[in-house]
Amino acid sequence: MVADEPLYANMHVEATESRGALPSSQKLKKKRKRSSSSSSSKASLVSSVSASVSAAGLLEIPGSSPLKKHKKEKKKSSEKKSKSSSSSKSSKDKKKEKKEKKEKKEKKKSSSGEKSKKRRKQILPPHKLRFVVAPMVGGSELAFRMLCRKYGATLAYTPMMSATKFAHDAEYRKAELQTHPTDRPLVAHFNANNAKDLLSAAKLAAPHVDAIDLNLGCPQRIAHSGHFGSFLLGDEDRELVLGIVRTVAKGVAPLPVFCKIRLLDSTAATVKLCEQLRDAGARLIAVHARHRVQYDGKTGRAVSRQGAAHVAEVAAVKSALGDDFPILSNGNTRTWADVEANLASTRADGVMSAEGLLDDPALFAPGENKPDACALALEYLDLVAKHPVKHSTVLFHLRRMLRNPLTKFQLTEEMMSAKNLEEARSLAHRLAGYARGDMGFTYDAERAKREREAAARRKAELGRRRDYDARMRRKAAREGKPMDYYLEQGASPPTLTQLEEARSLPEEKRLGWWKERFSQHCFAHHLQAGGCQRERACAFLHADPSNAGASEPSWLEEKP
Repeated sequence: MVADEPLYANMHVEATESRGALPSSQKLKKKRKRSSSSSSSKASLVSSVSASVSAAGLLEIPGSSPLKKHKKEKKKSSEKKSKSSSSSKSSKDKKKEKKEKKEKKEKKKSSSGEKSKKRRKQILPPHKLRFVVAPMVGGSELAFRMLCRKYGATLAYTPMMSATKFAHDAEYRKAELQTHPTDRPLVAHFNANNAKDLLSAAKLAAPHVDAIDLNLGCPQRIAHSGHFGSFLLGDEDRELVLGIVRTVAKGVAPLPVFCKIRLLDSTAATVKLCEQLRDAGARLIAVHARHRVQYDGKTGRAVSRQGAAHVAEVAAVKSALGDDFPILSNGNTRTWADVEANLASTRADGVMSAEGLLDDPALFAPGENKPDACALALEYLDLVAKHPVKHSTVLFHLRRMLRNPLTKFQLTEEMMSAKNLEEARSLAHRLAGYARGDMGFTYDAERAKREREAAARRKAELGRRRDYDARMRRKAAREGKPMDYYLEQGASPPTLTQLEEARSLPEEKRLGWWKERFSQHCFAHHLQAGGCQRERACAFLHADPSNAGASEPSWLEEKP
């Protein structure tokens, strides 16, 4: 307490001097006397407190007050006792509170799940998912969809459309997405390998459709070249695919996003993929029950495309994802009995058909009174008159619908040579007359020979691409290169900018320029006015151009 003395002394001097009652000598004597008395008094007080503190067993800390420290320690001790007492008293209450909190959390989660389930049912009514027209390139156009709807189809997909081209080409949009008020519900089916293009395409399509679908199942060489379809199902592209689904699902909500896939190399892998797609935002998955193709020399189920579909794996997927998530089963449906068997064995929410519907557009209309092939073909031609489509597509459908009567009455070549709708209609009526017996038919052996030769040529042409792939893989194997080495040379599709560059070249230089850069792609398809006349029989790729290097189009400013 010595350090405090000058402060107290100065305060006392200032106080006495301010009164001015004593001479200076007397002041000094009195000051010393009072200072000594004060110091003595203070020392006595400190000594007394110190004794009390020592008696309490407290330690002194230099520069601090033992009294203050004693009070703090006493307070802390009291709080500690109070806390300990509170803890011991409320242990049962805490357990009860924890249990109530857990029950509340589970109730909230259950409520959220019910809301999600209700929302899915509102957007995807179960009866609309039952009988589905699959997406088919050059096959599921408006006229054919309308015919299938008349005979039982409850949902239909558009043909596969390029998201890149749809997003950047107004003419392409107009040609590919044709619909009608009665053509609902309708799913817009796109191939894409980036979220930006698919989201842009989806927003443009949204006002005209009921869902957006991402193609993850196309096994064709064109998909390998363009890196889409089933060639996005590898582990290396999983985050890319899930990112696309997340972005588009969020960007077009509440419009649902679907995915169409093929089987992976194991049932567990397929189930995991479906769970990931669901968690990323997909609201329905169509499973084509055949395995995806890999152009890497593998054998076995991983490269299987033909043969019976593995619908048992669809059943496993449906079981894993549960009743509240819709799954469509695609495969093994050529007859109505097949449709019933598929639904029974897979417990899927619906059956999707492609090949079965091409042969019989009334596949989903059971019963003895369904129209025959000739009547269906004539109905289709009436619909085409209302909703025009490319003539090659019309002939493709007629060849499939009328395969048996065309073969029986030797009119296949004549039908395939029909130059317009009226010629095709006339031949369909003629077939109907032969089938009913109203018109006489005489078998022509020479004609039958010509038709067999023509069929063999078509088969050979359709196999040319497969043979080319096989030769290139064998060549790579001989040279110790990766199996797809030669298949990737010139396989990347041209960009829109490169096509413009090619068109600007003199005609005599154009083909050579093309071969150096895009040797696997069809020159006629991209650069000739009439396009490629061989179409499906062409050995070259008919891939859509990419948009790399293209500037942002003005249509992105359009409001969906």
